Amino acid sequence: MADTSIIVGIDLGTTYSEIYTYQNNQLEVIVGRNQLRMTPSRVIVSKTSTQDKITYLTGARGNMQSKNLPGNEIYEPKRIIGRKMSDQYIIRDLYYYPFKIVEGPDDTPLYSVTGSGGDVTLSAVDVDAQILRTLASYRANVKQAVITVPAYFRKEQIAATIEAGQKAGLEIKKCIPEPIAAAIAYWHAHHVKNQTIVVYDLGGGTFDCCLVRIENGKFKVLTSEGHSHLGGADFDNAIVQYIRDKIKDAQPTHDVFARKNDLRRLKDLAEQAKRSLSDAETYTINFTTIDPLTRESYTYNQVFTRAEFNTLIEEDVNRTLGYIDRSLGQMGFTVNNIDEIVVVGGSTRIPLIQQKLADYFKRPIDFTLVNLDEAVAQGAAIYAAELMKENDLIGDWVDSEVKVEPVSLNGDPIFKVPYNIEVNYGFNDETIFKKEHVIKDHFIRVNRTCSLPYSNMSQFRLDVFKVTNKKECIGILELSLDEDVEKDKSKFNMSFQLDKYGVLSITVNNQMDGTCEKLNLTCRGDQLDHQIEQILFKKRYEAEQIWKRAMNKLCMKGNEGTAVKNRMRLFEIKDEFPYIRFEDEETVDNLIRELKEIESS
Repeated sequence: MADTSIIVGIDLGTTYSEIYTYQNNQLEVIVGRNQLRMTPSRVIVSKTSTQDKITYLTGARGNMQSKNLPGNEIYEPKRIIGRKMSDQYIIRDLYYYPFKIVEGPDDTPLYSVTGSGGDVTLSAVDVDAQILRTLASYRANVKQAVITVPAYFRKEQIAATIEAGQKAGLEIKKCIPEPIAAAIAYWHAHHVKNQTIVVYDLGGGTFDCCLVRIENGKFKVLTSEGHSHLGGADFDNAIVQYIRDKIKDAQPTHDVFARKNDLRRLKDLAEQAKRSLSDAETYTINFTTIDPLTRESYTYNQVFTRAEFNTLIEEDVNRTLGYIDRSLGQMGFTVNNIDEIVVVGGSTRIPLIQQKLADYFKRPIDFTLVNLDEAVAQGAAIYAAELMKENDLIGDWVDSEVKVEPVSLNGDPIFKVPYNIEVNYGFNDETIFKKEHVIKDHFIRVNRTCSLPYSNMSQFRLDVFKVTNKKECIGILELSLDEDVEKDKSKFNMSFQLDKYGVLSITVNNQMDGTCEKLNLTCRGDQLDHQIEQILFKKRYEAEQIWKRAMNKLCMKGNEGTAVKNRMRLFEIKDEFPYIRFEDEETVDNLIRELKEIESS
């Protein structure tokens, strides 16, 4: 009996996924329900699920449950798959998700949803497997697939994606980089013989920039740059944060992040605003929230302009241009060496991005060379068909073709000091690491020896600064001394180590008594620094607000019962605030738990 199975190309995207086949020299999109070409990369877990049997809902039933149980609708698994729970990007994204993510075995992030009789957990591999299962169900006999992944996916992320395909019942013939798939689609559509092209791929959650040489139907990746956590979802989150802050300024008791249903609705509204502003100059945001205590409603109704949106995302957009700089620089190229710019990814519809690209390359950019949404799936399908003929268009890209610079644990390439790093341990500031210093090995280290600036001090203090267009303290290390000592008799050895992941490790040893103190800081120079700082600020603000409410209640009680004792404890906590490590999630959770217990008492 003849084998009727077909091989497909799948673009497993952050927000949407597509599936194509290439037969008889013809590309064919495999459409899903309601003849839709793009399938949302999200699943809805039924509340009747158990840990042994997870059930997924679709259609009207799924939409109805999501309105009442938003925490069971999971999206953007591509931003989670293959990562660890301790990954700083996951910690940041937790802030914007209406669903719950918990730590599983081996630091694996797991989605925790409401099931029958209790919580049910599943992994990003499980979620991606269900999305792939859905895509494969659109056509009979889909057995084999080529799946695309970001060029900057680490081996763990690629392996997890392959595992998801296997769970879906597919034989994964290969995973290929998304920008290379786009280059193949461009080659096929325009019958290119010999060209050097730049592929600029900005999708829902990842960014890739590849310099590709096409020669007689073969593809060679010259350089690859990008970020595995930068895309349209981050633009959505910027709008969410903007509107949330506006609402909180007007109504301090209304916090969108405190209500999952509000957060889910606002996330959808932010995406709608982003899409609309690609065609219109303004978008009217109408959003109603409810105070969880008083049940009073508040409606935010304001015009959101394209100019405001551009301000929110411009820093991230400029970062993508920096990656193009690096990609060209590695080959010693200028924009004049590039024959064509192939642009893909839904986020490239944003007018600011289109204008920035045209300005950068000093030429008009043709954004219709390929289908922005489907080129990656098309290229994967063409590659899959050629692979079945034993014609590998790109070779073993994982080990030999793609030559990338060192990347951080979170996917952001870092090989230069992002800004001047200064320290002060006495009278004057000293520059320890200079901006643009290249980290050729795994790390660079600087050692210093010093004494106390004054006699009879009870502690040694070291301040750390980052210096850009302004000077900002990013960390303080303090080493307590057992007894007051004379300045001339003191001696401290200091070690400053900055690794290629952007982690600054500082160690101070007191040579008088052998005591030691350490401090670790992140010096990446990208948007993540700022976002984490904002999250830590909000954690502290939340704790301070609970402290104020608790103190007000206790003051009204006078000297009743344990009121005096609790007031004393609140004063102690207030004194501890400057020293609390708000980046330590467990410490903050314990603090807020104690404050809430005092408030409720």
